[in-house]
Amino acid sequence: MKFLGLIFFFLTNLLFAQTESKIILQGNYLGKNLYIQNPFDSKGNGFCTKKVLVNGKEYPIDSTKSTAYEIDLKWLGFKDGDTLRIEIFHSDNCKPKVLNTPGSPRRNNILKIRIEKDSFLVWQTKGEKFNYPFYVEQFRWNKWVRWEKVDTLTDTGDTITYRVNIKKYLHSGKNEFRVLTLNFNQPRPSQPVFVTRPKEKLAEVERGGKYYFTHPVDLKKVTHWELYDQYGNLLKQGYSQTLFINDLKKGSYYLNFDNKMTEIAWY
Repeated sequence: MKFLGLIFFFLTNLLFAQTESKIILQGNYLGKNLYIQNPFDSKGNGFCTKKVLVNGKEYPIDSTKSTAYEIDLKWLGFKDGDTLRIEIFHSDNCKPKVLNTPGSPRRNNILKIRIEKDSFLVWQTKGEKFNYPFYVEQFRWNKWVRWEKVDTLTDTGDTITYRVNIKKYLHSGKNEFRVLTLNFNQPRPSQPVFVTRPKEKLAEVERGGKYYFTHPVDLKKVTHWELYDQYGNLLKQGYSQTLFINDLKKGSYYLNFDNKMTEIAWY
């Protein structure tokens, strides 16, 4: 009986572990505590939150046994700029709601941003307080595409200049770029800057709203591209002139390349 009891205990805890999910928040502390809305578990197992870890250490669980609770980061001794990783474990049939984050990112003091010689994105900062990395983004295919992460240089009190080669990201027509910083996934973007490139004919002749290709697909120049299925699932992406699709079923797909968004047929 004792052996059977141990098996039951093991299986019960295994089931609990499998049904537990978690929310992960990462960033830097900026003087604010975290507030969580905590619904009931729909299966009658108490409140949704089961455990909270702050930088790997368990936060007192009694504080989460209510419909809302606070994670007191100041009480834990955190200071402005300290790195945080908060894990909120919860049942799989409910999800706590994070009502705020421990501070919005303070925008790095970008003095100037420009495109230099049609090939370099250049920006200058001064008085950077926190070492948030910069992310270089381009508005492309009706969305902001993130290309590169640029680590922040040590603040010396002087003006710091960053320079990124964007030549391989340029497409036909008008190009729009920006840089941004993130803290707990909250973006703080710079003003956008623009550069225009000559328009080029890149693909095969369009017929009936689709581009018909033989294999392999020749995009006429080296360019960034994305290939999606009819349900919007990303199948392939790359930076090349040739796109190989013979491993896919024949049919229709959506292709983003250069500055184009089009439907292609592969038969």
